[in-house]
Amino acid sequence: MRHLFTLITLLAVHLVIGQSASDYAKEAEGWYENGHYKTAVQKAVKALRIKDTHRRSQDILVTSYDAYMTRTTQRIQMLEMECMDLEGRELVAKRTEVEGLYKELVELRNELSSLPPITIKATGKPFDIGDKDYMSDWVAAKNALKESQSSAAEYHYARGLELEKKGDMDSWKLAAKEFRYALENTSGYKDSQMRYDANRNKAVQRIAILPLQNNSGAGQYGAIEDLIMDRMISNLMADRDAMEFTEIITRDELQTILQEHKLSMSSLLDENTVVESGALMGVHMLVTGRINQISCDIMPVTSARYSQVARVVTGSRQVLGRNGKPYDEPVWGDVQATVTKFTKEAKASINGSYRILDVRSGQVIDNGTFTEHSNWSHSWATYAGDERAIGKDFQGLVYQTDKNPPTCNEQVNGVGGLLAQKLSAGMATKLKY
Repeated sequence: MRHLFTLITLLAVHLVIGQSASDYAKEAEGWYENGHYKTAVQKAVKALRIKDTHRRSQDILVTSYDAYMTRTTQRIQMLEMECMDLEGRELVAKRTEVEGLYKELVELRNELSSLPPITIKATGKPFDIGDKDYMSDWVAAKNALKESQSSAAEYHYARGLELEKKGDMDSWKLAAKEFRYALENTSGYKDSQMRYDANRNKAVQRIAILPLQNNSGAGQYGAIEDLIMDRMISNLMADRDAMEFTEIITRDELQTILQEHKLSMSSLLDENTVVESGALMGVHMLVTGRINQISCDIMPVTSARYSQVARVVTGSRQVLGRNGKPYDEPVWGDVQATVTKFTKEAKASINGSYRILDVRSGQVIDNGTFTEHSNWSHSWATYAGDERAIGKDFQGLVYQTDKNPPTCNEQVNGVGGLLAQKLSAGMATKLKY
């Protein structure tokens, strides 16, 4: 009962006190070793609030603070030099970083100033954070950032005006981006919003993603071609940057447009009629493709037997010690077991090709092949003999149970989802630039 009371008391003290100075010092050293000097300083500060004479915490505080100040001030100097050759949003990005670093300096120094006076045991001198408080530098950095934002808004606005005069889709797209940059730096700047909307509307490309042609001969997996198309569209629609200048025609909209113009899906796939058909639909790009092969295999269960031997304590015997008193001595012996490992495997794959057509010219913008696959595997084991003989490689397996693999429909649909993700990611990259 007395031991239980002591344990409860220790747990209660730990909950009240939390981490010790040594705990924080250890964390600080870890952060320092990984180059996170600011966090190292903050951890050391927490340690010294618990025990201001803690030698290990004092040492890591001095080392981390010196490293932080050196790196931060050098970074600020480098950024200030870079700012001299920059304009627009690039200048704003650098000024933002400078302002953030000065803010960090002020906040960290305020945190250190709140500590009680600390005498560093290693030197016998008080810990000194220096005379410079950096507040005036922070104010100057905030003012410089505001000025750079104002100048950036005008810089990008002027570039937008130049680009929109060129009168082509690529220039309208670039102009819209410039007006967006102007708005990002100064909200409501001049008529940037109106010009952004106008240029964006002229630069938007309408894209039709057609269902893949399933030439695999494997129709037992359902409309996998529709699943891939729908997932591609869904993934792209969720990518804001890719959709800024893109309008995707959904499957239902595509069918409606085809019916209105009395067109067939084959007319969009025919190189002789794709330009005329696409123009009637108001489409700028067509994404087409085909599935050449779908495969799914669920392999038979395989098994293998392994003999296991280990030397363990099998009992004890009483012997006399040097002092003449008896004690129990462990008796060692070999134990054996036979482990049977079972493995189930299944795999599925889809491969094919795609192409992206420019409807206005009938030219192929991009084309390629694709392959996606998935592999499923599960292992478990049984044993006969002494469990203590089972090695580490099999210890976890003997507690596993048999599992059924996913069905072929589930596997193929899963591969279709992975394929849609890969294709839409590639498509998004092209649409952003």
